[in-house]
Amino acid sequence: ATEWACAPGEEGPDTPAAVKKQQQRALELTYEPPPTVEGISKITLSVDSTSVRDIRDEILEQDGADFLEGPQLLEVLETYFHDRFHVKLSALTLSRVGTYAAYVGREGRLKLLPVDEKQDAILLLSYLTYVACKELGGGHT
Repeated sequence: ATEWACAPGEEGPDTPAAVKKQQQRALELTYEPPPTVEGISKITLSVDSTSVRDIRDEILEQDGADFLEGPQLLEVLETYFHDRFHVKLSALTLSRVGTYAAYVGREGRLKLLPVDEKQDAILLLSYLTYVACKELGGGHT
């Protein structure tokens, strides 16, 4: 689902304002520690869309691939955070993900954000339906 991490394309002088706003939305990952941990309730990692595109492109170039497999982007971001702050995010619970197109929370809430292309919204809903069916054990879309 890495394609939903940041809006496609680059901003230019002829880019409509709505698309510029969409392209500027950061990828937001919120992690929660186990209930036994005191003094901190959550850690939020925000990565601007330009950095997300750069990281994604670098991974694709290194792998010689056309798209990212599984959680590659997430693993790179978690490794970067660990290297800088010595906190292993993968040991925490990822409780919320915010992208340019949607916010999804662990409690089951989904907030769709306006996207420029209707096709993007349809593809996002199709993907979310696929994931939900897979998680529920149905495996059907």
